[in-house]
Amino acid sequence: MSLVRVGKILLVLMVAFPCMYVGACVYRIHRHRAVYDRMETAIARMALRPPSDVTDDQWAYCMLRTWNLHTNYGGDDYIPTRDLQRIVEEFEVKIDAGPSLSTIDWLWDAYSRSAPRAHNYERYRPTSAVNRSELEAGNHGGNPLSWWRTEYERRVSRR
Repeated sequence: MSLVRVGKILLVLMVAFPCMYVGACVYRIHRHRAVYDRMETAIARMALRPPSDVTDDQWAYCMLRTWNLHTNYGGDDYIPTRDLQRIVEEFEVKIDAGPSLSTIDWLWDAYSRSAPRAHNYERYRPTSAVNRSELEAGNHGGNPLSWWRTEYERRVSRR
């Protein structure tokens, strides 16, 4: 094999391998982002059928805290894509059956199991005894249930 041919092969390999690596990384990020966005839509969809045992403001508070859990710990550096995919699929089934405070707790528990660093965020769990007064006051941070419904409609219309 000639030195020129070996040089060409090495040049091709030096270009091809980094391109394949970058392509694989971009694909992984794109795949996770699709599941991440699906979870955001599912959380917003809970606004369509709030449970009857809480006020709209209390439900909006639960949604806000749960949304923040997801935005802080739903990234691919915190939770594997396959785990987030499984969680969002189960979560959507629970929403279809009618969301409740136990649905919120289930989701927080699922994040705690699949994204261990999310355990640190437990202090913000909307249903915890520590946050009972915040829940009862419905401190939704300026995002009432109507905002969540609009957010859901916006997301669904983009598809």
